[in-house]
Amino acid sequence: VAMETLSQKIIPYTLLNAEYADFAFDAHEHHTLEIVYVNRGTVQFSLFDNTPTGEGDQQVSVKSNQFVILMPWQRHCYQIREQAEVAVLELGYKNASLPLNQWLLHGEYAQKLAFSAKLFSSDRKYLIFDDTQAVFETLNKFIELVYAQQHGIRNEYFEVEYEIRLLELLVKVCRCNQLLVDRVHANRHIYNTLLYIAENYAKKISISQIADFVNV
Repeated sequence: VAMETLSQKIIPYTLLNAEYADFAFDAHEHHTLEIVYVNRGTVQFSLFDNTPTGEGDQQVSVKSNQFVILMPWQRHCYQIREQAEVAVLELGYKNASLPLNQWLLHGEYAQKLAFSAKLFSSDRKYLIFDDTQAVFETLNKFIELVYAQQHGIRNEYFEVEYEIRLLELLVKVCRCNQLLVDRVHANRHIYNTLLYIAENYAKKISISQIADFVNV
């Protein structure tokens, strides 16, 4: 019996790279793990803790050259107020009853993917990163590879390329995590303020503009 390849175990449910303007996505959740990369612009996320009081709900801004990983069953919605270029990759295990992050930790690829254990064993339902490892380039290549396969473009090396590009993507994401995740979450308002100033250094910046940007 032929062994299943990684592309038969980890299924891409959504993959896109597109520009949006004045766009909003309603609150939803899914069994898949979702990577949302903001190549240009800003995306405002609302993340819900699924409690009656909603005390743990959070508002998060993801800016140019940043990406967010939403773990399975994290209820969320997002909004693009002006214009943004966004890449989205949604991945799930072939058996939808088992969240992908759990399979990565305990499935038959767990040893090969041991480097990702710290990332996917986190109890956080979302993680935000700066792209210091050319993640966008790798993410885009993976999206293009799968898109071509789904549209009938023959590639005899698809299975091998699928595994290589997916593993490369996970390695780069984990390197970003090890470098930046603690700093990013230490004080999000200060971090976003400094980011806004850096992106708008040549412009006249007011306190009210910054306050609006960081939602305080």
